[in-house]
Amino acid sequence: MRLHAVYSYDTVTSTQDIAKEKALAGEPAGTVITAAYQTGGRGRRGRGWFAPHGANVCMTVIGAPVALADAWQIALVAGIAVAEVIQAGTGTAPTLRFPNDILLQGRKLSGILVETAPHSAGTITPLIGIGVNVNVPEETFPDDLRTKSTSLLRVTGREHQVSVVQKQILARLTAQWEFFEKGLFSSVILSRWHALADPDARRTFVLDGQPLLCRIMNIAPNGVLTLESPDGKEHKLPTSQVIFGDD
Repeated sequence: MRLHAVYSYDTVTSTQDIAKEKALAGEPAGTVITAAYQTGGRGRRGRGWFAPHGANVCMTVIGAPVALADAWQIALVAGIAVAEVIQAGTGTAPTLRFPNDILLQGRKLSGILVETAPHSAGTITPLIGIGVNVNVPEETFPDDLRTKSTSLLRVTGREHQVSVVQKQILARLTAQWEFFEKGLFSSVILSRWHALADPDARRTFVLDGQPLLCRIMNIAPNGVLTLESPDGKEHKLPTSQVIFGDD
């Protein structure tokens, strides 16, 4: 997947919404939608995404069509790209939390939201939403996010050019996508994801109807998760059957 065109906006409801419209209208893979501000930016499970005007990376990339069965892999591909850019650009050590979070010093720095547009039988067009907290001062975060979220400014003590961070992520994402298209998910991408994964990160999964805060121990190439529940027991769960609870 090569970059095709970048559409930049000041204010939109959501870059995801515009990307879907453009994908359905025939815009090709590699089309990028960016915005300085989203009035309806959203995260996983329909939650809002806090992003002050001009302070964050807010963008969606129209990806190349993939098999529906492989759609779960896209968030991992994008997460690696973001983490590697942050690692190289700041000298910090970001970690990943399945399925879509990039953490820095244990707090959420970035989120990936993969939605889809129809393509053909058995395939979808991924809409890869990427949000990164860049120049958000600590005191700007709402009270309920202040202990959970962070920004590059907060960690490094200096401001960063949002446009530069954005370009670096796009370049790294297209490089990671080449591995993906060459069928190297298991040998390259998944091993890199595990190397960056936070071994102590936990997420609430619904297991047998019960929400449990579980540690993600492993992701197999076939998409089966190995989880450790609070009682120390291991659980195997295909990504297609994952139901998240409230973290």
